[in-house]
Amino acid sequence: MFWRGGCFGSATVGAKGQVVIPAEARKNKGISKGDKLLVFGGRERGVLILLPADRVSELVARTLGELTELSSTLALTGAGSMRKAAPPASGDGRVPSRRRSRSEVTTR
Repeated sequence: MFWRGGCFGSATVGAKGQVVIPAEARKNKGISKGDKLLVFGGRERGVLILLPADRVSELVARTLGELTELSSTLALTGAGSMRKAAPPASGDGRVPSRRRSRSEVTTR
């Protein structure tokens, strides 16, 4: 859950759009002077998420590794093979064999 870290106080947006992250939050989350933070917007209006840039890189690398491992596992089990779905039946119960070109279609 998003709130597990607790509330560290409040911050006010200054005239230049700057925000000071409360000292307790910086200390608790290991954020130091000069650290680069990436700013993400949440799904809801007014929600911002700050993540240390180096942490985002780690998360992406770990996620890619897990996806690669999952892909390999699926390939070994055959579960990852894509099966062609049967074409949908037309309203009269017939299954169309292929799409016809305009020149092949006759008007009734």
